[in-house]
Amino acid sequence: MDIEKRTLYWLAGLLEAEGSFIVAPPSEPYRPRISISMTDEDVIARVAEIFRVKYHSVRPRNTKHKVAYMASVRGRRAMLLMRELYPLMSRRRQEQIDRVFAKHIYRPNNKGENHGNAKLTEEQVRQIKTRLGQGEAGKRIAKDFNISQRAVSDINCDKTWGHIIP
Repeated sequence: MDIEKRTLYWLAGLLEAEGSFIVAPPSEPYRPRISISMTDEDVIARVAEIFRVKYHSVRPRNTKHKVAYMASVRGRRAMLLMRELYPLMSRRRQEQIDRVFAKHIYRPNNKGENHGNAKLTEEQVRQIKTRLGQGEAGKRIAKDFNISQRAVSDINCDKTWGHIIP
């Protein structure tokens, strides 16, 4: 990920305190995750912008508690970000990241624009990922590129074209 140095340091400090570096589940061993949840919506909105994802609210079970907001990044983008953050993190967090890397299963992407059935070029996929990161609706993007909404969703979660970074 291409993150300004100052922003990367801010994110490292925040994730050091509030973040989670999560080993991928057995059902998707190639999709580890970085996640953060807190009640400060403005902070989570900024994290989501850095992650190039949308954030969502989590309603508390107890009505006396505040609404929390959550953002997470998965798959290849999470792995790239963990690599960037690694030297900035404490030993404890580095150990968590080490566990993620140790359990990660790389899934080579044998598809791409050279695949016989590819409808998109790598540049088009970069454009799609950028637009998704800016919060644009998948339905609109699918229409513009003459592909299904499912294809846009698969690109967004790195199920396909995971090797392309916007």
